Amino acid sequence: MSKPSAIKPTFYDNIRSLYVRPDAEKAKKAGVDEDEKFIHDLRDTNGWNALKKHIEELKTGLDEQMRGAVETGMGEDEIGKRAVVLVLGKGLLDSIINKVEDSYESVEEAIHGESK
Repeated sequence: MSKPSAIKPTFYDNIRSLYVRPDAEKAKKAGVDEDEKFIHDLRDTNGWNALKKHIEELKTGLDEQMRGAVETGMGEDEIGKRAVVLVLGKGLLDSIINKVEDSYESVEEAIHGESK
């Protein structure tokens, strides 16, 4: 005689589907690089918004330091050196923002055939 078995709940399958974003499969089929997809997903998070705000504040701080150097009458050589650092620093900070925004656009285009 066989033992009665417990009924297997199916709600676990439904819970698992919550963790798999529907676009993940589309992105994989479209040949989107996994890292590119991770960066794409980052864009819609509160963490990205906070980081982007922090990056903008850093850029503002660089501008304020440069303004202070000019206002205090620093020498042309020192101002020139600071200007180079300012331009390079802001360029690096902008490249972070651009990477996330560009990844978002390219993945959206690959998944949906259009950029959002």
